[in-house]
Amino acid sequence: MYATVLLARQATQQLILVIEGADDDFVLKQHLNEQDVLTIPSNGGKGGALQAAKLASEQSLRGVRFLVDADYDRYLPSRPEYPDNVTSSHGHDTFADMLFAGANLLERVIESHSRSGRRNGATFDTADVRAQAVALAAAIAPLRLANELHSYGLNLRGFPFGKIASLPADEEALAKIAIDRSGTPLSPSTLVAAMSEAGSRLGEERTLVVGDHDLFGALSRVLREHGISAGADAMAASFLAGLLCAHLGSTDWYRELNDWGAANSRVTFACPCAA
Repeated sequence: MYATVLLARQATQQLILVIEGADDDFVLKQHLNEQDVLTIPSNGGKGGALQAAKLASEQSLRGVRFLVDADYDRYLPSRPEYPDNVTSSHGHDTFADMLFAGANLLERVIESHSRSGRRNGATFDTADVRAQAVALAAAIAPLRLANELHSYGLNLRGFPFGKIASLPADEEALAKIAIDRSGTPLSPSTLVAAMSEAGSRLGEERTLVVGDHDLFGALSRVLREHGISAGADAMAASFLAGLLCAHLGSTDWYRELNDWGAANSRVTFACPCAA
């Protein structure tokens, strides 16, 4: 990854922003000033980006910035220290930062995907559905952190919220789902105890570490309680389509990247919120 960044640095006068993946590239390219900023998706994910950032910092490579998701890093005992050329999300990931900055947009997504259900008699308060989905997604956070803390190797990718039998979901139900799909001899009681420990570590910040995939999966499950079938991927796509400059402009990393551009006599963003 570092070799790619170095070659790009030698070939262009633009600032170089390394991002974690294609989804970040899709969103940011609609708002970045591409005359001044070149984006490069990391070919090694977050780990590859951080390794390249370390080398770039050691080599004093100027005009390069790395944008990564914080994930659960701040809650790990050996919390990794990012090099000074790294900008991280405030919450779990950059998309979650935009989700919580754009609460009104998320509620419009709920309304849009509930139209047919409402015509068929479904009644619910949109703000309540949003709050229930956030709470359900936050309930997964201790499970994910426990997996990180104890290196259980659980398969938590694309957590199957649809398998949650009833809401609200308790820790034992979530633990059993995780164990069943992971093929591990880990006992539910052991995992529940680890989840409780992880929950204590998170304290009141569970919402802060809600990831975007978990939130849309949870939202799909909550809507099912009201007889509405809405897929997580479809709702995520609707959210991305509706993102405005104001949603990006409300995030900490937007402001940091804007300042980085100014410090290099460049303009990072070309959208109206850059003013």
